[in-house]
Amino acid sequence: LKHLFLNYVVRDRKKPAQNRQHVGQNLMVLSIFIFFVFIINFVVIIGTDSKFGVDLSTQAAKSYNTKTTVAAKRGTIYDRNGNVLAEDSTSYSIYAIVSTSYVSATREKLYVQDSQFDKVADILKDKLGIEKSDALAQLRTKGAYQVSFGLKGKGITYSVKEDLEKTFKDAGIKGMAFEATTSRMYPNGTFASEFLGRAEAVENKKDGSYSLVGQTGLERSLNSLLTGKDGEAIYEKDKDGNTLLGTETITKEAIDGKNIYTTLSAPLQTFLETQMDTFMEQTKGVNASATVVNAKTGEILATTQRPTYNSDTLEGQTKKGYDWVNRLYEAQYEPGSTMKVMLLSAAINNGSFNPNATYSNANGIKVDDVEINDWSINEGVSTGRTMSFAQGFSYSSNVGMTMLEQDMGDKVWSNYLSLYKFGLPTRFGMVGESSGIVSRNSVNIAQSSFGQGISVTQVQMLRAFTAISNNGIMLEPQFIKQVADTNQGTVRTAKKEVIGKPVSKQTASETRNYMISVGTDPEFGTLYNKSEGSPIIQVGNYDVAVKSGTAQVADEKTGTYKVGTNETLNSVVAMVPSDDPEYIMYLTIQEPKTWDNNFYATVVNPVLEEAM
Repeated sequence: LKHLFLNYVVRDRKKPAQNRQHVGQNLMVLSIFIFFVFIINFVVIIGTDSKFGVDLSTQAAKSYNTKTTVAAKRGTIYDRNGNVLAEDSTSYSIYAIVSTSYVSATREKLYVQDSQFDKVADILKDKLGIEKSDALAQLRTKGAYQVSFGLKGKGITYSVKEDLEKTFKDAGIKGMAFEATTSRMYPNGTFASEFLGRAEAVENKKDGSYSLVGQTGLERSLNSLLTGKDGEAIYEKDKDGNTLLGTETITKEAIDGKNIYTTLSAPLQTFLETQMDTFMEQTKGVNASATVVNAKTGEILATTQRPTYNSDTLEGQTKKGYDWVNRLYEAQYEPGSTMKVMLLSAAINNGSFNPNATYSNANGIKVDDVEINDWSINEGVSTGRTMSFAQGFSYSSNVGMTMLEQDMGDKVWSNYLSLYKFGLPTRFGMVGESSGIVSRNSVNIAQSSFGQGISVTQVQMLRAFTAISNNGIMLEPQFIKQVADTNQGTVRTAKKEVIGKPVSKQTASETRNYMISVGTDPEFGTLYNKSEGSPIIQVGNYDVAVKSGTAQVADEKTGTYKVGTNETLNSVVAMVPSDDPEYIMYLTIQEPKTWDNNFYATVVNPVLEEAM
């Protein structure tokens, strides 16, 4: 077998020269074949721009181009004179890398070491106000690669970031880093905070980018106007994936959000905030609110509430007693005797008011099975007295106003409530506005004459007051002055909106005259300071039309009215000048710990003087 095999192997043995010639021929044939395969493949690629079902141009673009989002600018919010109230800015969030795997090529430790935790916590407490125990708890989180430090570790300004970086460097601490985010800046701090609201950075789940979205107040209500549309740009990259400068191509232009010019007056708003702080120090109420409106246009010039917070630092949001209810348009409440302004106007307009007719409030008045008495009888400061209906208005007599309502009749008074649009939201532009409740029960209708048994919002009360201040013509409250589209170079300007005429010009004028007596009548006026011998509400030398109110407050747990000392909602409305009002101011304070009607002067007098 071995012999046969060897014979077979050497049977066709050729000389070396012949072998070289044979191999050369085979290589030439193979080369020609490969060349034709390459040419055919090249023609196919050129002709189809694809290979194995893959789009080659697309893959090349992915390899050498990068697509980025061109962020649109959120619209800026201004006051009526162009002062910035809210605008976009860049802020930073701080985090600490605590994983021991984070080291350099030379094994240098780039993470925060256990021995440095105490020092880091001290720095965070000193610079950002983060509780040391909270910071240490985060730093000691087991199994974490990096940790953050909650709300106080976000929204850091550039200057604070620079200071922190220097402090950590000087202390020899590595592993503390910052992430830049688009944020919203509110340069005025505590400034109509609940009304303006806030916009927060929200992550886009598709690409991980962040965009500002209105969460509360005006920012939320006008989010669709303020929000722009992001654009797109393409950059070229080198073979290492680095972006090549100067290669940007905008494929989709960004459309910035529209700018909003509000009706707010920054100087008046700032002054109101200061006076409200003083007012709350005096009264220590559960909550309070104040709004100034242009009586001739319905424009809201200033508005605030307490408790409140600093829009820029968020200081105040975590304090006990703070809630997120906007008292201007979300909170429903029983307004008390300021509703008597509308009752009096209805009685005058209906022809059923005789200012000189007299009555006694000694025995009250009964409606169905409910007995209604005056505040002086209920408080035991009087056993009753005789007065005219004009004096009864100054005295804030529930009995007198109920008599007027009963004389008009429930149907007529209910109709006036409808003309004043109680029970209907203003729809003045804010999301979450309440509508209030108007009952058709005979007792509640009677009680609504003095502001009980009916629920309203403050913006509804302001709407109704405009009819009295504006000679019977009722205006819709508004807070937008202009909407400016910087992309198109266009501006939309708001005009005052007339929404009804519940009473005549003559009626409105007479009503304001009777309101003057509330502050000037030395015997019956509830806003007359007898010890000083002058009106409590004074604005320069102008006559002021005023009305105060004291409403019982329902206990949310029991559903019954609270009966403790000062467990009431006190309010006042003022119109100045009374003969032709320029401004309306409405102030409320709930459950003050200490109370005197003279406290109204702390806010109303200086703010309206500033307005005038």
